[in-house]
Amino acid sequence: MRHVRLAALLLAVIAAPVVAQDTPSPPGDEAQPSQPQARVAPEGLEGVSWYPLHVNRRWTYTVNFRIESTAGDAQEPEQAPYRLEAYVTEPQSVDGRPAAVLEWKLDNELAQRSFYVTRDGVLYCVKRIQGFGEHMKEFTLAEPQPNARDEMTVGQEWVWVGKAGPTPGRQTFKVVREEEVATPAGTFKALVLQIEFNGEDDSRGTTTRWLVKGLGIVREVSEVRTATAVFRTEGTLSRFEGGAQ
Repeated sequence: MRHVRLAALLLAVIAAPVVAQDTPSPPGDEAQPSQPQARVAPEGLEGVSWYPLHVNRRWTYTVNFRIESTAGDAQEPEQAPYRLEAYVTEPQSVDGRPAAVLEWKLDNELAQRSFYVTRDGVLYCVKRIQGFGEHMKEFTLAEPQPNARDEMTVGQEWVWVGKAGPTPGRQTFKVVREEEVATPAGTFKALVLQIEFNGEDDSRGTTTRWLVKGLGIVREVSEVRTATAVFRTEGTLSRFEGGAQ
């Protein structure tokens, strides 16, 4: 059941990088010189200002996860809190080209690796690996997926149509508003990005992300519906480490 939870959570939570600018400190917090400093990434691997990717950046989230069966049984919904850590590691090669790598650990277990490139101010995901060992699944995105842009404004939208491995998919991205968001890591002014997707297997979902320039994702709420269940997650930033140079 543990791996089912992991897979379901990762369907909904695909997020969390940081910046090429100075990271704002949470109100009332002092700088912590002992934290690791992010290194300037090679050109094309630095991410974008709303979704930055510098080696040694690290984000910690508290994630509440809830499963509700749609099969008509009378079981109580399953729910549990998790600790999700995201951190940028050394670049790796994808199809002979360097890519930035973001790894995710769920309750200290490696759960996902995402591979990114940046071109013309747009951050593209080109590959994902979920799980590890015998449970590992690799998904190359046939059309690189634009996850964020260096310049984003309210009302802006774009569409991705492609394949994750052999499975066709479609996602729409729209910047819906700007607002202040409070988290355990601080209170920030954020852009709210709404993402909707439809899968070939009739699964569908909506993800809402609060993005802070110079920091990345500080909050995310997702709902994924399949033929048998509804998966809901809410992730909130509790800590971040590493500063841009």
